[in-house]
Amino acid sequence: MSVAIGDIVETNGELYVVAGFFKQPNGPRMNKVARLVRKNSNGTTTSFTIAPEGVDLIESPVFEPGARVTVDGLPGAVVETIPDEGIVNVLLDARTKPLKGGDNLQIDPSISRQFLWRLVLENKL
Repeated sequence: MSVAIGDIVETNGELYVVAGFFKQPNGPRMNKVARLVRKNSNGTTTSFTIAPEGVDLIESPVFEPGARVTVDGLPGAVVETIPDEGIVNVLLDARTKPLKGGDNLQIDPSISRQFLWRLVLENKL
């Protein structure tokens, strides 16, 4: 079983999202390793690398167009997913930002280009 970027996996009783793959030297050969990331209870993240064979696949999340998600806490809707690039485009909702003088700044809807693994981390874990 192979895992891909954005997959939710389990190792040592904890859930992680696969953030990427790279080759790590191990003597005369190169080993493929996966970068895993998870949220901690205090809002920080923990990450480390591991051989992909050392994890169990739990879910391969899919973000369909129109799905409601958050990006850095801001609400929006998925516009498209580009699986080959590991990218999800999200249309962030219009919002207002209070200014010190008591006025509000109106922020129009805008597209946010997100890495799939970051969207999984924020919305699925």
